[in-house]
This record gives sequence, structure tokens and C-alpha cells, in this order.
Amino acid sequence: MTRGVENLEIAKLLDELADLLEIQGANPFRVRAYRNAAETVKASSRSLADLVEEGTDLTALQGVGKDLAHQLEGLIRTGTLERLEEVSREVPRSLATLTRLEGVGPKKARKLWDELGVTDLDELEEAAEAGRLEGIDGFGKKSQEKILRAITDLRQVTGRFKISEVERLTSGLVDHVREAPGVERLERVGSFRRRRETVGDVDLLVQLAPGGD
Repeated sequence: MTRGVENLEIAKLLDELADLLEIQGANPFRVRAYRNAAETVKASSRSLADLVEEGTDLTALQGVGKDLAHQLEGLIRTGTLERLEEVSREVPRSLATLTRLEGVGPKKARKLWDELGVTDLDELEEAAEAGRLEGIDGFGKKSQEKILRAITDLRQVTGRFKISEVERLTSGLVDHVREAPGVERLERVGSFRRRRETVGDVDLLVQLAPGGD
């Protein structure tokens, strides 16, 4: 059995699945069932992992039927929510992140995907900065500006920053470490080196001179 699958993590996956199903246009009752299950898991005073290990029937939980109980047991035992994996083969998981932006619900996320090919925050930001959202029904100049502000706010919460900001903020540190005794070479690696639009953290690779500590 996979250890460390906490209730909040399980609830987050159920909410993500509900978002993707709504974007996909699934039956509203099915979407609501996953959202209700997420709330049940959040409110549970017992760890679902412990309940499964004890052999407890998860259908005893409010809003959890046989199919969902089977999915939850699979998630706890393998670390994978099978239904989420199935849906994400049809709908990019990153689209669920867009629904966290103020003014962008599942229907608008689907419209952005269908009409602009937008699948994540970086692509949405690029489209908004280029003014491409104004030509889509349901969007306008004001909503475009609002979305750009919402993206900035969300990144501050999630701790991701534009690569240009990261380069500016870390340049002094990088120069300082490069000049440290024994350092022969230093490079920024990870998502920064791959030149991703946004960076969550900065990884440094340091090569010491022979005999350096």
C-alpha cells in the first residue's frame, strides 16, 4: 500500500477530476458526486488510508458509492486515481489550474482551449498579453486585464515567477557564489536552464576546483 496519501491530497485530486469532467462537458450529477466526495474526505476525522488498511467499507462515508469507493481504494494502494488518468488523456490536466483564476470557470477554460489552444497559465498569459482574448465571445479588454492580474496573484500564491524576474533576483547571488573560493563553475539548471516561462525554484549546479571543499 502506498504510504503518505493524505486526505487533503485525495480531496484535491477529486476536485481536480470534477473540474476536468466539467470542462469535458460530463453529466453535472457525476461532477457533483466527485465534489461532494471531496468535501466528505476533507471533513473526515479519520485517514482514508487507515480506513482502507483496516478493511473498512468506504461506502459507509457520505456520498461515496461502490464505484467511487473502488477508485479511492485504488488511489490509496497505488497512488493513482484511475478515473483522473483516463480523463486527462482527453483533457489536459493543466486546464484545471485555469479554473482557479477569478473569472475563468470550466466553460471559459474549455472555450480558451477550443479557440486558442490554451492549456496552461503560461499560454493563457501569452495570449492575453497579445490581446488575443478580446476576439473570443464572453471575453473583452477588461476581462483580459482581469485575467492577467489573476495570473499574477495565483503565481504569488503558488510561488512561481516569470523567468525574467528570477534572472534579475538571483543574478547577484549567482555572481557572489561564482566568486567564492574553490568554485570553478556554477550554472543555473532545472526549469531555468530549460527556459520555461515560469520558474518555481532555482537549482544551482556547482563544480569545485580540484582540491576544493
